[in-house]
Amino acid sequence: MSRDMRYAAYYTKRIARRPQEAAVMDPRVRLQQVLAGQRFPAERWELIVVADLYGADALTKAELHALPAVRFRSLADVLHAVERGYRDSLDREQRQRSA
Repeated sequence: MSRDMRYAAYYTKRIARRPQEAAVMDPRVRLQQVLAGQRFPAERWELIVVADLYGADALTKAELHALPAVRFRSLADVLHAVERGYRDSLDREQRQRSA
């Protein structure tokens, strides 16, 4: 009988997602997992603390640190702000390449 290597009875959270997979994971899914228990409205610093307590990867923490220092009304507001940050950085990169 072969054993499924993804299955672990006691440490499912730790084994369920490997660190190298976090970078290729959808940013919305990552943030939803990390901020699942967060109450809103919430300040940016609260989101960062929750991510640290969750044990979020460096990419997720960097995304939260890049957010503006405002009060977010919902998880959807956080996701929109992160997506805006992605678009802004892509626009800057394209302008630099064309210059």
